[in-house]
Amino acid sequence: QADDLGQFASAVGPLTSGWHMLHVNAVDCALNASPVVDVDFEVDLVAPAIPGITQPHDGAVFAENFVAVRGTGEVGSRVDLALSGGWEASRWLETTDFGPIRFSGLPIDDYTLTATAFDRAGNTNGTEVVHFRRVAAPNAPVLTAPLVEWLKTTDVTVEGAMQTASGAWIRIFDEGSLVDEQQGVDGATFA
Repeated sequence: QADDLGQFASAVGPLTSGWHMLHVNAVDCALNASPVVDVDFEVDLVAPAIPGITQPHDGAVFAENFVAVRGTGEVGSRVDLALSGGWEASRWLETTDFGPIRFSGLPIDDYTLTATAFDRAGNTNGTEVVHFRRVAAPNAPVLTAPLVEWLKTTDVTVEGAMQTASGAWIRIFDEGSLVDEQQGVDGATFA
């Protein structure tokens, strides 16, 4: 029953998942009925699948100051991405793949990236989490041999020292072809 201002509220339900159409009209005490007003809506009780982050992978390490995020999700859902440091982005999915979604200006740090899917009703089912690290590019190695331009031998040993973070690789190329590589340790020499 409506109040003196004509306001009313009527609980209907519980309703099942799916489309519903309600027909509403007003009836006075003499049983005179107003025209019917229809309202249709969908009850959605099913959450979308948890999205997947395919790029970057968990544990990735890179030197660029940006990350391009790619992933998968359920068609018709909205994927919300949140990157530690305050970066955020959202996409409504028309296909099962999304991206690249680019976050730029990342300082050197460790990052956590989350992806959460929502449907139009606001249902969610969980979050995918990926951790990655942006590091500084390594310093150039310091070469100690060979230090001359002309050699009388075909067997050459390249020697030097790394002054960079542990785990960087020394890669030696001859005319564009990789001839040797070895993982270095900060401050260590190599040959």
